Order: sequence, then structure tokens, then C-alpha cells
Amino acid sequence: MKTVTGKEVAEALCNTLNNFNNKEEREQFVKEICNQHRSLQQQTIGLLMEVVKAFAEKRLNNDYDLRNDAATKLCSEIHKAFGDDFRMPFI
Repeated sequence: MKTVTGKEVAEALCNTLNNFNNKEEREQFVKEICNQHRSLQQQTIGLLMEVVKAFAEKRLNNDYDLRNDAATKLCSEIHKAFGDDFRMPFI
């Protein structure tokens, strides 16, 4: 299996999201993520929380506009609730 970089994964996800407006496909994605190995579920949430923190920092630094206003606002609220206390152990 080829090792991929974080940049490649992010670009692939964003390219997919750009054409991912179908409700059924989104539901299938969520279901598949939730059915992965439980350690990978934990790793997935940990990674998503790092994304939440990064978007919260964008809001704090006024690095947003109307296109990502709602995302940065929500992430800011989530980060306020959890702070940096979201590390997921790898078991």
C-alpha cells in the first residue's frame, strides 16, 4: 500500500466533498466511518478534533469570511467547551 501524505488525504477529501451533495452518500460515509475498527474510530475523532481546534484558531485570528463563518463559529464553540482536553488514547 502506498503511503500518502496529509496533504494528499486533505486534497482527496476536499475534492470529494466538492461533489458530495447527495444525502444518501453522506449517510453512507458516516455509517462506514462508524463501522471502522474501534481504535480507528478513536483516531478519527481525535483527528477531527484537531481540525475543530484549527478552525477555532482561524476565527480567533479573524481568518474567515462569509464562506466559512458558520464553520469557524461552530468550531470555536466546540473548542470553548472542550479546550485542548480531547486527546484520544490509542488502544
